[in-house]
Amino acid sequence: MKKTVAILLTLTLMLTLFAACANGPASTTDENVSADAASTQALESENGAITDAETPQPSEQRAAKNPNFSDLTDFSAGTLDGSTFTAADFAGRDLTVVNIWATFCGPCLSEMADLAAFEKTLPENVRLITLCTDAHGQKDTVQSILDEAGYTGVTLVSFDGDLNDLLNDVLYVPTTLFFDENGVCVGTEMIGAQDDFAAAYTEAINNTLTLLGKETI
Repeated sequence: MKKTVAILLTLTLMLTLFAACANGPASTTDENVSADAASTQALESENGAITDAETPQPSEQRAAKNPNFSDLTDFSAGTLDGSTFTAADFAGRDLTVVNIWATFCGPCLSEMADLAAFEKTLPENVRLITLCTDAHGQKDTVQSILDEAGYTGVTLVSFDGDLNDLLNDVLYVPTTLFFDENGVCVGTEMIGAQDDFAAAYTEAINNTLTLLGKETI
């Protein structure tokens, strides 16, 4: 029996590694910051579903909080087009989806066209942006990848503050995280490329919106 359990655990780990790449150094505003960090705890979130569309109470917000990743309430990030993205940019959206990727990651690149197509279908209350961990010194490469995929949304390429803490939590790319209008990391992370991108992301977004007491897409 123990041998069977060990084999199953090994197969699960192998599947995760095939679908995702170990995260490498991330770009910062002034210099590279290592994204290697102590292993995050594998906490199983016991999120209670919110069945109505009312604004969640503090206890419900705590239930929606993702305990595995840092919140983004104090940071400034440079974008690929030369703009600045801060915590204030979360306001006005029920949910901001952040896809974290790297230029060296095959699974990230293989799903980029699907991500670009899906981003264009989202309603105003949900936003999907990307964050390239290794954009420092190779913005032209990043732009070329996104242009080829057809992605025209926001891409973060340099970071400080809470974003550095968040990237220390990220062990694999692609990793996708969800943030509410206050920059709190909510719901459950998605790690690895998805076989059916649109279906997987629609389900994850709707699950997270439900936890927040918001209308689904």
